Order: sequence, then structure tokens, then C-alpha cells
Amino acid sequence: MKLNNILLMAALLGGVNAASASGEWDIQGVKYVCDTLQHYPLGPGTTVTVVDLTGPVKQRVFYTTTDLDAPEVEVKTYCCSPFSTYKTVPAMAETAKSDIYFAGVNSDLFSYTGTGPIGSTVVNGEILKTMKSTTGWMAVGQDSDGALYYGTPTISFGAKLNGKTEYAPTLVNVPRAENECILYTRSWGSNTKTTKGEKGVEIGLKPVNGYLSSTGDTECKVVTAPVLNGGSMAIPEGGFVLSSNVSSHLSTTKGLAAMKVGDTYTIRISGISLKGFGYGLTHSFDAIQQLSGGEPVILENGEILNTDGVLDHLKSRRPRTALGTDATGKRMVMLVVDGDSYNKGISAGCGSKDLAAMMLNTGCVNAINFDGGGSSTLYTEPMGVLNRPSDGKLRGVMSGWFVSTPDKGDKQVASIAFADWAKYLKPGESYTPVIYGYNAAGLLVNKNITACTLSCSPNLGTISSDGKTLTSSGGDGTYALTAMLPNGITCTMPVAQGDPTGVDAIEAADSDLSAPVEFYNLQGVKVENPENGIFIRRQGNKVTKVIKD
Repeated sequence: MKLNNILLMAALLGGVNAASASGEWDIQGVKYVCDTLQHYPLGPGTTVTVVDLTGPVKQRVFYTTTDLDAPEVEVKTYCCSPFSTYKTVPAMAETAKSDIYFAGVNSDLFSYTGTGPIGSTVVNGEILKTMKSTTGWMAVGQDSDGALYYGTPTISFGAKLNGKTEYAPTLVNVPRAENECILYTRSWGSNTKTTKGEKGVEIGLKPVNGYLSSTGDTECKVVTAPVLNGGSMAIPEGGFVLSSNVSSHLSTTKGLAAMKVGDTYTIRISGISLKGFGYGLTHSFDAIQQLSGGEPVILENGEILNTDGVLDHLKSRRPRTALGTDATGKRMVMLVVDGDSYNKGISAGCGSKDLAAMMLNTGCVNAINFDGGGSSTLYTEPMGVLNRPSDGKLRGVMSGWFVSTPDKGDKQVASIAFADWAKYLKPGESYTPVIYGYNAAGLLVNKNITACTLSCSPNLGTISSDGKTLTSSGGDGTYALTAMLPNGITCTMPVAQGDPTGVDAIEAADSDLSAPVEFYNLQGVKVENPENGIFIRRQGNKVTKVIKD
């Protein structure tokens, strides 16, 4: 079967999506030639894509794309607890018990002061932190409909003491300031860190369900009687401390200071919402399980936001991490672009507006900026860390955003795919492909299936006697190469061949970017305005393969 367009062939075979195969990316009006280095299925509803962008600078971009409606895939957040601890993204994934965290990125920004992530955080239905409104920090969360929403978070609480309305906390796990009522959990540490002798009251609580729930009620028993002006109360193991310096809360005859050991104090979530970004309206959650802070929202309803001055480094070329979704909120992209001196000559890094443009090119219309610099990490369970973190090693961070699937112990191969999404061969060139194996859920469980045999059209080439290697015939065209397991399971990929003149120079050193750009077809004929197909792009002595669609 011969097609003139390797992109169309790949799409028909299910080997590549439109965004990953695009031959050109528009980054805020600047054209970059896009070379897809890798594109393969990773897990349920999820693919990995790695692209090189060549324009005024070089960029190497790594991203996963997940259909959140796919069976057996879930979003999971992670936050280190207590906040004085830090983990690498792979170490976070390793803590999963009944689930496999098969892909993830670092998420919220943080400081090494033991105060945790900067933004509001919900992990598997447990509230770990609420931000102070004065920070103006953004967040992304998933509701019960499976979609992701973006904006400024508000988490509101109510409370009852022995069934009657009582004063409620206003914040969780932040330093207590004047006229505030804070709930501290063990994520904060072993004590509240408030100042001894400072006006205030603190009460020890033990939740019946063991954690602060993001939905419904959290019923607690008072286990430590109120202490006035004591400061830094020990937080019970598996428990809370309610800490307030609000004057009306301090009465020993009425209010929090009047609580007694054995009383029932019930904390109710009266509302969780995200205001102002990602679909244009405030979204009120009905059952939120995962929420992570980030700053700023960089893309809203397909518009690149002017975020240059939101944080002091957002105009600089740095490694970046972002999370985004399409118009449905259910096609999710986790993306990292490398940068800094460690990646010199490979990837320059970008500012927040270029990052937003990259997210647009992957099909997102809404996106948020996560922590960048040396923190930027894209991890996959079968392949490890895909990018090159700019510290030269993995950095311990505070929080992460993952996709997961239930761990059923299933290692049996139910489907296969080529490791390469497409291939170009010179005449007489031999190719021994790597074949990946996937279980019934679509999780990559074998990175080198050796039992496959190959088949193809005679026009493409010949297959070795052991069925493992293709040797190109040199005939011009794009053809299907098929791999088959003994049990009949197959996969197919497109292979293009021909003899573009000077293709041996494809690994040549960079040339002067001011040199004119020229395009040639696979027969070596110069093409003035290439539109559809695979072409050779020349700029000085730099030669690369590109795909125009």
C-alpha cells in the first residue's frame, strides 16, 4: 500500500496524533520546524511524544496526552507529608500501593521552609493545604465529571459542636497570623509552630475517618482540652489541632475555648470553587478528589495570557512544566520543555507565553504553569525520567501530578506497537524495529518483544530469514510495515523510503541560522512551497527530515 503522505499513513494506522506529527509549530507567530523524535502508547488512554523544535533557538519538548474518559485511567496528585520532606517525582510514584502511577510531572511551586506547596492542595480526597487569598495563587482540580478546571481556589468550612453550629476554621496548614483560625494536621509537622504566650487557643482533635475530607463532613472528637496562650501545641498522631486567635473564639464560657474532651466537633466543607479561568466562569465542585496549585494560568479558552510580570522569572528562558486540557477538559497534556546551561545546544527553555503557545500546539485551550527550572521532570513508569532536569540530577520537590491505573499484576501482552511511530530508510538500509507489548488495560509492560516477525509489501523491501529485519528496496514511497506475534496479534507502522540527495549529512553540525531554508522532496528535487508529505529541509549544511501536513 503506497501513500504520498507519511503523516496520513501514520494517522490511519493509529500511530500518531495530529499535534505530534505536525511539521511546523507556531510559537507566538514564530515558525519552528517540528521533528517528532518519539511517539508511542504508554498506558490506558495515554501516549508519549518527544519533539525537537528548530527556529531562532532549539527546544526539546516532552509531553504525555491522556484521554481522561478512557477506561482504567485516573488523575492522582501527590504531596509530601510532612511538609519538611521532599521527594523526586519517581520516588513519589513508587509510593503508590494499589495503583501504578505510570506518568507524572512535578506540580506546585514551594519553598524549603517546611510550609508546604504554595497553593491549595487536595490529594485523593484529603485536604492538605488551603492557600491564603492574599497570595492570589491559582490551581487546577478534577471534578466528578472527570474534567479539569482552573482558577483561583476558595475552600469554605462550616462546623458544629455537639450538633450545634460553632466557629469553623478558615484555613488549613498555613502560618497563623492575626485574627485567624487555622486547622493543623500532621502534614504541617509535629506541632503548630505558633508562639508561646501569644494570644490564642488551641484544641487537639481526632478525626473518626482519619483525615480531613474534601467532601461532606469530617467528624472529630476533642482529645486535648483547650489551652489558652500556650503556643505550639503537639498535633496528635493521626489528628488535628484547631488554633485560633480570633477574639470571639476565646471565651471560656462560649466558643472554642469552652470545648471539653469527648465533645464532638464536626467540620463541614461548605464549598470548593475555582474562580475566573478555564471556561470563563466560577466552577463549584461537587466532589473534588484532586487539586494542585500552580501559578499562573497561562492559557485560557485558547488565548495566550499576558503573564510576563506575574512571577519574576516568567519572561526568562528556563525549563518549564505545564498542565493543560482541550475544550472538553478531558484530554489532558503534561508537558516539560528543557533548558538552562545543562541543556545548551539541545533546548533553550522558554518564557511563560511561549510555554502557553507550546500547549496550544499540543491541542490545549487551557493550561497552568507548574514549578520549573531544576524541578521540571516528566516521569514514566516503564521508561523513567524522559527529560534532562537542569540540575544534572533529579531534584526533590513537594508535589506531583500523575495518571494512574489499578495494579492488577497483569504482565500478559494483549497488544503490541512499534517503538518508532514512523521510519525513513535510505536505499539498502536495514532496520530491526523494537516492539513494545501492552497488557489488557493498555499499559506498557514489555519494552522489547522478541517473538514478533515482520511482513511488508515487496515494494518496501525484503525481510530477513528470521523475520526480524527489514532491508529497504530503495523504491520511492510510503508503505506499511507489520509485526505479528505467533498468536496473531499485529501492529503496523509507516515506512518511507527514497534517496534525497545528501541525506548522509542529516547529523551534520548546526549551520548559520541566517542561511536560506530550502526544501527538497524524497527524489532530491527542490520544492518551493511544500504542503503535504515528508521533505528534506536544508539550511546551510544542516539537513533534517520534516513532515508537512
